[in-house]
Amino acid sequence: MIKKLFLPIIFASSFSFAQVGINIGTPDQSAILDVYSQNKGMLIPRLTTVQRDAIANPANSLLIYDTDKKCLSQNIGTPLKPDWLCISS
Repeated sequence: MIKKLFLPIIFASSFSFAQVGINIGTPDQSAILDVYSQNKGMLIPRLTTVQRDAIANPANSLLIYDTDKKCLSQNIGTPLKPDWLCISS
């Protein structure tokens, strides 16, 4: 009986698209993730250059904070040929 109830939910959820809002009731329609705060920031992954370079097939536009170079780094290359650019320091 339980399988009959949950199976349609599982299939429906795999075909639905959603936006995620954190501390916000209605996420902005143009964002897949909308984070709201008036007194806190957001931390992205913090990696050394060696750890960054060990990421397997990093997506184009992937962001990390490089703790060695002390900058926000973005992959402007491809997953097979990453090209990391410090976009802030």
